[in-house]
Amino acid sequence: DSTGTVPYPPGSNPIPDGVSTGLLLPFTVAGAPTPITDVNVLLHIHHTWVGHLIITLISPQGTTSTLVVAPGAASLAPRIST
Repeated sequence: DSTGTVPYPPGSNPIPDGVSTGLLLPFTVAGAPTPITDVNVLLHIHHTWVGHLIITLISPQGTTSTLVVAPGAASLAPRIST
């Protein structure tokens, strides 16, 4: 059983407005067991309207796991935790 943290480089990654493809942030998890059976995700996102967000994790093989679908509550902005 292997556990670890994969931080994404800090900085600003603007979420494009009105672009259906959105923002893609690829990262690599080296040395992970195959197959990966459990993933915990912590996100810090600043966006004026969280109801516009759909957050999906995509494997190299194309398997998708949707983490958040349009939470829709302006009171959650600018913080979403999942």
